[in-house]
Amino acid sequence: MNRKTSDRAILGYITALVLFIITFFFTFYQTGELLRYTKELQESNFTINHLTQLLINGKHLENEFRHDVLKKEDRRQYFANANSVMNAEINHLNQLDHSAVMHSYLDSIKERVAFFHSHAVGFLKYYKSTGYTLTDSAQTELFNMMLVMEKVTGNISAILAFEKNQLENHYEHLSNTTRTVKYINILLLVLAIAMIVYSLLTYSSEHKGKTKADEQNKVYAEELERQVEELAKTNKELSELRSMEKFTATGRIARTIAHEVRNPLTNINLAADQMRNLAAENSDSEILVNMIMRNSTRINQLVSDLLNSTKFLELHYQNESVHKVLDATLEMAADRIELQNIKVEKTYSDDCEVMMDIEKIKIAFLNIIVNAIEAMESGKGILKIHTTSTASSCIVTIADNGTGMDQESINKLFEPYFTSKSKGSGLGLTNTHNIIYTHKGTIDVESTKGVGTTFIVSLKKQLD
Repeated sequence: MNRKTSDRAILGYITALVLFIITFFFTFYQTGELLRYTKELQESNFTINHLTQLLINGKHLENEFRHDVLKKEDRRQYFANANSVMNAEINHLNQLDHSAVMHSYLDSIKERVAFFHSHAVGFLKYYKSTGYTLTDSAQTELFNMMLVMEKVTGNISAILAFEKNQLENHYEHLSNTTRTVKYINILLLVLAIAMIVYSLLTYSSEHKGKTKADEQNKVYAEELERQVEELAKTNKELSELRSMEKFTATGRIARTIAHEVRNPLTNINLAADQMRNLAAENSDSEILVNMIMRNSTRINQLVSDLLNSTKFLELHYQNESVHKVLDATLEMAADRIELQNIKVEKTYSDDCEVMMDIEKIKIAFLNIIVNAIEAMESGKGILKIHTTSTASSCIVTIADNGTGMDQESINKLFEPYFTSKSKGSGLGLTNTHNIIYTHKGTIDVESTKGVGTTFIVSLKKQLD
């Protein structure tokens, strides 16, 4: 999309956004007006309903009083109940947010109804005592009471007429606001259609260039992914090659040291034997000779251990489940695990059979497990063993929550005689490294100081 097209698209979107914001606020305001008019409409209906009922009750009260006078009956309890009903209606109306004038009218009606009730009760009592004879004073009282009720019904009728007029106004306002909202919705629809058309036109103008750019990006991404995979594969192969070269160089040095050390050791042992014969009668000399022989033997054993840990082993392959080998190795370490109160968590995959030298793989796993046990705190250690099966390999992960190691220690971990333990020989993991690589497998280490260490061993299922 060129610069001119981009500017037009941005201008169009900004214009549409401004229009949408304006119409949104206008719609929001009109919606508030709708709610207000609806509320006023509901209040007017409520008022009209109660005023109508109040008017009916007033007229009924007046008619019943006339009935009692004409029929010469005394129903004072009825008028007490009727008064309560009308007071309840007036109280309902007073709860609404009416004007002060409306409340004044309602209070006036309430007072007149109470006046009518009290005088009606008194009149009927007096009327009954005269033997239902209408005296001049009784006729005057009756006339005044009828006048009061006419004022009551007249006031109610006036308020009712006013509320009906208000109701018509509310309906008109509600209708006008509804039409306004309708027009706004139509405008929004027009704007939406215009935006859709504009977007389609803009999309059509830039689609071709975008499609071409996406295709080019896809080609670049695939090429980059391929190069990254090749680089990762090369790095892994290079790392394995360096490890093998380092292992081979270490073995060569070990053999040289063994050759150079064992020849003098042989001479020392021969000389010590001769000295033992000469010093047979001298106990002090014999102690010194024995000391020479023991240390010579110990040096020879250390040289043998170094040679064994760095030479390519002769393997006796068998097809066996890695899970069985791991379980057997855990049995070998059971005493240590129980003594340290270590919790073991195993998660095995389904198929994990590998061509291996079973006894040597046990030694490799045992060295890792023992190191993990010794790195964890008694009673708090968790040893996690997890296996994953792929098409060509079985991957064993052995993790602990021990002390962990720094990067410098990880780099030296498989070197002969490197150890952080006070009584360790430093050849256990060197031997493990030798066994795994002789099986053409790989071993990696991940560790965080204070968190724990994880060994990842990968063994091929079939020999090449």
